[in-house]
Amino acid sequence: MKDPDHWRQEALAALRGEGPLAEPLAWNLAVQLWLDGRRGDLSDALDAAHERLHRGSGEALRQALIG
Repeated sequence: MKDPDHWRQEALAALRGEGPLAEPLAWNLAVQLWLDGRRGDLSDALDAAHERLHRGSGEALRQALIG
């Protein structure tokens, strides 16, 4: 079993589009974009989610929330 600090590091990496949690996070974001009507289909939403994660949008939002 992984310790909480390991999970935290993996979650932070996912916000940068890296690590084993990045793909589940991208799918979660894609579904939200699609359900919100921001993307017409799930495939387009998944592309947009990957792009946002790789450009650092998740980490930027995290910094804004804690800063």
